[in-house]
Amino acid sequence: MKKLALLGVVAMVATAQSAIISFTSGEGFSDGALNGQQGWNAEAGWVVDSTGAGKVATTVNSEIAVLNQAVTLTTGQSYGLSVNFQFGGTVYSTPTAYVYAFLSGLKVGSDATQVATGNASAADANVQIILNTDTYRLLNNFSVITGANNITGTQLNPGDVLQYDYNLTLGADAASTFYTVRLQNLTDGTDTGTGTITGVDATIYAALTGSGAYGFFQTINPSTGASGLAGAQVNSITVIPEPATLGLVAAMGGAVLFIRRRFMM
Repeated sequence: MKKLALLGVVAMVATAQSAIISFTSGEGFSDGALNGQQGWNAEAGWVVDSTGAGKVATTVNSEIAVLNQAVTLTTGQSYGLSVNFQFGGTVYSTPTAYVYAFLSGLKVGSDATQVATGNASAADANVQIILNTDTYRLLNNFSVITGANNITGTQLNPGDVLQYDYNLTLGADAASTFYTVRLQNLTDGTDTGTGTITGVDATIYAALTGSGAYGFFQTINPSTGASGLAGAQVNSITVIPEPATLGLVAAMGGAVLFIRRRFMM
């Protein structure tokens, strides 16, 4: 009986994995402003189209959307965020300036206050197109990310479906906390590979171990340098595990250890 209880608890921990948000009417979303719907705080430019597969889009540069679910972690726990998105616009043109186009990760505070590209207090990464080239990449603030490669030899066209994968693991302190990021262009099959950022700001670490940090995505200025890009459309978000289950996972982990000790007696 004790062995069955142990297996049951392990199964509960294993199944507390992910939630996919696709902005559909079936998930309780309705057409109109994203702000205030289903736990989202967002600037006015983000508008939901809940029909079919669902999406949320903005034509505005520099617009943030924040999932108002506090993420708190204990040492060794991880939080993942995957954003499936694409840029709007007409026809891509090699930009005459550096284009900082999209930003996502974890921030302090659930309010819809934009995160500056170089804001060290957030744990995030941004999509940048290099001026006078068709090369694009992921950066942490303004720094190259170890392990993340430039995407070269192909243009980042309006409508290309992109996937941004993010996973943060809490360390014993801010310096040992790390997160990985990856950008895939699902339309043409190109890929940065997985890059790692080691160390986070003390402010975001305090939030993760205290009142909570918050997942977000944000357009920056995709139309810079006459790139032909404009705004963005987010098709879905995958959260791993669901913020609501993080505490359950920790509690179940403790229960596993307790039952295991009882079973071994």
